[in-house]
Amino acid sequence: MVDYILTKHAKKRLDDRKITIQLVEDTLLHPTRLLADGNGKWLYKKLYAGEKNLRVLILAVIMEGARFKILTVIDTSKVKKYLR
Repeated sequence: MVDYILTKHAKKRLDDRKITIQLVEDTLLHPTRLLADGNGKWLYKKLYAGEKNLRVLILAVIMEGARFKILTVIDTSKVKKYLR
């Protein structure tokens, strides 16, 4: 289990895109790629199999103590663009 909270915006994005909490937790625990912006924000990227094709889930995250705070969620089929 991973300790995290979702902003209101991130919850809406998950609901709108029908992204499961299990995929969010898997992305936090086992990212395909992890990038830092140098200002305390992190991008957790996870390659996963969608219904029709490979997709990338991107979580924009900051740390609040030992807890992840997920600011927003991006789901895209542009694998090459986001996993270079």
